[in-house]
This record gives sequence, structure tokens and C-alpha cells, in this order.
Amino acid sequence: MNRHIKKFLVLLTAFSMVLGMGGLSFAIISEGYDVRNPSPIVKEIDEGKLSKSAELVNENQFEVTLRVEGADKEIDKTTDIVLVLDTSGSMSDKSNGKTRLKHATDAIEDFVDSVLTGSGSNIKVALVTFGANASKKVMHSSASTQYGKYFTTSASTLKGKLPSSATGGTRTEEGLEFAGEIMDLSNADNKIIILLSDGVPTYSSLGGTGSKFLIGSSNHGVPTISMANTLKAAPKNYKIYSIGIELADQYSKSSPYGLIATKEQAEEVLEGVSSEGSYLGNSDAVSLANYLKNISASVTGTISNATVTDPIGPMFKLVSGPTHSSSGVSGYAVSKNAAETEIKITGLNLGAGDWVQIKYVLELLEEDEEYVGESWFPMNGETTIVSEDFSDEFNVPEGKGPEPEDDNEPGPKGSIEIFKFGENENTPLKGAEFEIWLGDELIDTVETGLGGSVKVEDLELGEYEIIEVTPPEGYLLGEGSEEVELTENNPNRTVSFFNEKEEESDDPTGSIIIQKFNSEEEVLSGAKFRVRLVDSEFSKTETTDSSGYAEFHGLPFGEYIIEEVKAPNGYIKIEGEIDRVELVEGEEGSVEYIQVFNEKEEDPGDDPGDDPDEPEIPEQPERPRRPRRPRPERPEVPEVPEVPEVPETPEIPDEPVPEAPPEVEDVVEEVPEEPIPQATLPKTGAMSPIVFSGLGVLVLGLGLITRRKDD
Repeated sequence: MNRHIKKFLVLLTAFSMVLGMGGLSFAIISEGYDVRNPSPIVKEIDEGKLSKSAELVNENQFEVTLRVEGADKEIDKTTDIVLVLDTSGSMSDKSNGKTRLKHATDAIEDFVDSVLTGSGSNIKVALVTFGANASKKVMHSSASTQYGKYFTTSASTLKGKLPSSATGGTRTEEGLEFAGEIMDLSNADNKIIILLSDGVPTYSSLGGTGSKFLIGSSNHGVPTISMANTLKAAPKNYKIYSIGIELADQYSKSSPYGLIATKEQAEEVLEGVSSEGSYLGNSDAVSLANYLKNISASVTGTISNATVTDPIGPMFKLVSGPTHSSSGVSGYAVSKNAAETEIKITGLNLGAGDWVQIKYVLELLEEDEEYVGESWFPMNGETTIVSEDFSDEFNVPEGKGPEPEDDNEPGPKGSIEIFKFGENENTPLKGAEFEIWLGDELIDTVETGLGGSVKVEDLELGEYEIIEVTPPEGYLLGEGSEEVELTENNPNRTVSFFNEKEEESDDPTGSIIIQKFNSEEEVLSGAKFRVRLVDSEFSKTETTDSSGYAEFHGLPFGEYIIEEVKAPNGYIKIEGEIDRVELVEGEEGSVEYIQVFNEKEEDPGDDPGDDPDEPEIPEQPERPRRPRRPRPERPEVPEVPEVPEVPETPEIPDEPVPEAPPEVEDVVEEVPEEPIPQATLPKTGAMSPIVFSGLGVLVLGLGLITRRKDD
């Protein structure tokens, strides 16, 4: 035999013996659980790349990663853009060392650098400013056409026309009117108007003084939105984006002093001006640039205004996430539904080098009656991306678990099916929201579908209370609740609710605006409030947004009770009546603003009895209706008992007892010191030393046989 092979066998034998003595071990991750990623993981399409993969992170938990990447697209359609920039006096206010106007012009410069490529470009940009006066900025005075006079493909030319000072009132309507007149000259395939403003209009076709938003019984926002609607409607069909710049309550800086308009009124005007889904929100200096970059990607990128829909597979539940990251992309949103069975990414605009990624952790539902050990289950349903110009699907990873243990059979379960009707059973209603309680524990919040029903399954047996928290649109909230008991003999129950229609009225209405804070005066989203009209069945429910606001509009005048239906996650719900307010007809009494504060729930880790040196392990959130049953530990093979000590010779009365021979004493003392082989199973995560010892003997024997043959 070749001497190099012999040396290798000797080394392998020695290595095996070392392993057999327990010198090394190999980790085995969660025996019985595995992942099967799609092939290929990355799906390349004309518009970019779609990828989805998973990895095992715990015994029965899998982390899923979804990623979308954009690409450059060949721009074969023409696009004309008119920037409409507010240059009123308030734009001279400073933040972070710059005026609002300077923040805006810096963002515009970056924007035109990204979309304007010079002569021959299919994208052109024009500029309108509005302050003390509205003005169309001439880009090329020597142009032979009016279109060529105002539109340019040169970024440097447009940057040279940007204003450096701000003064006067706010003529938003006139600015939009001028933008429309310029855009009327265009024959481009895509026509876009981008409005940037820091407040409400103080002039309009109704007149104005430059220091007031309200005029008579109306306000300047009404004709401004009307002008925008004309531009958005056929036959013009211009798309309008609007961006708020550091919006806040506005106060007059000269006599007569006082409130001009609230932040909410400013947002209402800007949202009313924009096309559906194109109000990009209130911005600071950083997000302003990102908003414009997002619009740029929608024009030059391959993925425009896309939505990713990612349903959780039926054999998995979401236990944490989603978290998200990106290459610096803004304007998109990541959300999950109330049942935590679907994740969405909306508002995706991606070009070359842009990407967005989400991660979340799923748990395999081994207690589900449909679970089969050693079978592959898809972690998601059909995962899609739908853009303005294309749609496609992601490849989906799969996971599996071990065979269930016989003593882990699930207990009996039941179901509740809720039916929602109008005044009779011939009018099933969708959109009614119900809470399902088991004692003091909220089990689930569900909503009726198209058939007016919703079924909740896999419920533990017990007495449940069903409460309607939100009625279908146009119907009054029903009073009281329904109680049902699930038993072994009757585990599947149905319950019906009936609602009366709201009475239609043309009477004037008012508004209640609630803002939610914690004790540090930080705004809180996700708090659900209900307002109830006293001595009436009329009520409405709203949830606070990312700014902490829950807005109730169109309320009949009268006295209202404010209640908290659901507290934000991690906070204590306020029980009972929070406040009473009265809406009365008139300018000041028709809107009520209320601030509500919540205290955080106590952290169990703050218990002084806890060990301060023991690291805190964060708990994974669980859906209460699917608790994971503890899996019994595998029993270890009992150790071989040690040799018992030789019992001492019992004393015999009246007779001397001879001492035990020294040899016996030596044996007794030495027995515990002798290494007694222990018959133990290898722990999870380690290889058995017996395997490596056997391997070593086998290889050594092979080497000796081979050597004899060579001799």
C-alpha cells in the first residue's frame, strides 16, 4: 500500500480515538426540523430581483427573509414634471441651521440631478413658485414655443431658477393654476405635478388678506382643492403629489395675532390636493429629500408604486416581526393584518441599486390537527408583487418537523362561527369587527367577510363572550354581547348579531380629535377609541395613527362619551369613561381636541426578587388561542449505580466486635475512586464517543491487515 495512504489511516485512527475520548463534539441543530429553500432562491426578472429564503433559528422556529431589488429601466415614454414650490414668509423659518426654503431647494437639486440627463432626455421639468405672488419660471427665453420656454432637460438650468428668499402670503390655488397652464402645453405620456408647501393657503379665488385661512363661512382650502380636482380629472388626468414641509399649527406673526390654522387642517388641504395615495406626508429635512427620491424612482425605476402581499402558510404562525431595512429607500410601508396571517409592503418605488428587505420569525404548528411529521409545509401562501406595469410571484421556502410523540395528543378543540345581519337574515353584512374573550383574556379580534360571517377555529373548550366593537359601515353598533359555551358534547357553536341602519341626515356635524401620549409625552399609535352619543345608539370607533391621532368626523351635535377600546401594545388600557365632550353648532364648538395619556404595563423583569446577574431573555409574543404545549424531555438512560459501600458490622451486645480487616477498608475506600463506565446517551448537540471509538478500532484493523499483505 502507498505509504502516504498508510500515514493517512494512522492519523485518521488517532483522530477517531481523540473524538472517542470526548475531546471534540459537533452541534446538531434541532433534530427532526429542517428547511428546504426554493431553487433558485433569487428570481431574476426584467424589473429586478425577487428573493425569499428561510433558516432554522430555534427548535421549531424559522426566520424568513424577503427581498426586492430594482433595476434601471429603459425610459421609452416621455414624462413632464412641474414643481410647485411655496415661497411664502413662513418658509423663511429655520430648522437645523437652514430655512425651510433652503431645505426644499436642496432636495429639489438632488431630485433634478437624478431625473434630468440633458439633451435628448425623455424627462423634462418646469418650475412654479407662489408666495407674495405666483410665478412661472422661464427656463429658455429664446425658445420658439411656449412649451420650450418653460420645460427643460438641463438640471443646471432649473437649479439656477430656484428662489433664495421667501415672503408674503400663501397662494396655493394660483400656484396650481399656473402649473396646470404650463402642463396644458405638454404632450408627454406621463404628466406629474409636485406641490411642496409648509401650510394652509391664505389667499384664493375667494379673496384673502394673507394672514387668515378662514374666510366667511368657508376657508381658502376649498377653492384650492377644487382647482386640484380639475387638474386630476379627465381630460387632463394630471397626477399630483403633495409634500408637507415641517407642518405645525400656524400663528400670525403680525397683528391681529392668533391661530391661523391647525396642523390637521394643513394636512387635510394637502391630502385633498394630491392624487389618491400620493400625499407623501409631513416631512423634515431628511424625509423631504427621500420623498422626492421616491418620486424619482417611480419615474426612472423599474418598480413603481408596487405592493408585496406575503400570506403566512396555514401550518405556521407569526411569532415576531416583521422588521425591515433598505438601501435608503423611503415612502414604503410594512404592515400586518390583525390576525397576523398576512404581511404587506406598499408604496415600493425602486430603481437601480435600490432594495427593500423584511425579516420575520415563524413557528411550526405541531399541535395543529393537519400536522404530519417529516412532511414539508410551505411557509407562505402565494407571495406576489404587483406594480403599475407588471406582476410576479416569489418562490416560497418550506419547513418540516419530527413525528409527534404519542403522549402529546392535542386536547379537544371547538369553533365559533359569527353571523352578522342587518334588520333580518336576508341582509348579511361584512366589515363588522368582534372581540372574542375567554374570561379576562382577549383570544382574537375578527371581521365578517363578504358572506356576513367569520369562523374562529381551534378554540379551547370553555365559556366565551363575543362583543361587537365596530359595526358595518352605515349601521349602528349593537348593544350588549353574546355568551357561548364550548363543551365536549357541543364544541362547535354559532351566534348571530343584528344591526339597525344609521339614519341619514343632512344636518351639520362636528368632529372630535384625540391624540394619544405616554407618560413621557411621546405619541402612541395603535390605540383604539370609541365615541358614543349620549342617549343614542350612535357610536364610532377609530385607531390612532403614527402621529398619535384618532379623528372622528361627521358626528351629529350632542354630548359624547369617550372610551378606550384597546390600548397600544405594552400599555395599560384605561377602563370606563375617559371624558365627556359636547359638540355644539358654531365655529369654535364644532371641533373638540382631547389628549389622552397611558401608563406602561409593568415589566416582570423589574421584580426586586429577580437575580440581577441573570440576563433577561425576551419572551416571544404568542397568539393566546394557539398556546404551545410543553414537550416532555427525553429521559436519559439511568446511570450504572455505584458499588455500594460495605456495611459496617453491627454491634453485638456484650461481645467485642473485631475490627474489619484493613484490606476490606482499603477496598471500600478505593471503590468510589475507580472510574466506573457510565451508560449514557449522547446529549442533543453532541456525537456519541462510542461511534468514534468503533471507527478508530475499525480503521486500525484495516491498517494492520493491509500491512500484512504488503509484507
